[in-house]
Amino acid sequence: MGKEITNVTITDNTGLVREALARATRQALAAIGTTAERYVKENMTYDTTPPKPPIDTGLLRNSMTYVVSGEEAHIKNYKADKGDESGEYSGTAPATPKNTVYVGTNVEYGVFIEEGTGIHAAGNKGRKDPWVYTDEKTGKKRVTAGYTARHMIRRAVTEHTDEYREIVKQTFKANE
Repeated sequence: MGKEITNVTITDNTGLVREALARATRQALAAIGTTAERYVKENMTYDTTPPKPPIDTGLLRNSMTYVVSGEEAHIKNYKADKGDESGEYSGTAPATPKNTVYVGTNVEYGVFIEEGTGIHAAGNKGRKDPWVYTDEKTGKKRVTAGYTARHMIRRAVTEHTDEYREIVKQTFKANE
């Protein structure tokens, strides 16, 4: 029998595979962020849990956005539906942990709506006694024991995990 000669060429596509994985991961995170942002805004707009959260100007709702680790926020500017209030996002989210999507707001009072205040604060971290404040709109003195936590961001994240998993599956499938 004669000698058989075989030539084998091996091509290292590691770089291309890593690029494709990074691209698909980024697409999936952005899709999850967009979806979660929509659920947060729906939670704020259509929440019927008593007491229904007031939407005075729409500033907080309009400020809700997402950002992928190491990138800029999905929206740059936002404004109230009523009045002149507005705000903006600048800079980038932390690069670590990698492959993370953040959903939230930079509006100062957002944390109080999300986590509650006073005796209603999440984790029992609020003050335990009622207090008096002056209502800025009416000028009247009011007594409160706090505000019930709405968890509009937390619910948008935790109540839709199966949908977020499906987004990842479909995004990676589309990028095969």
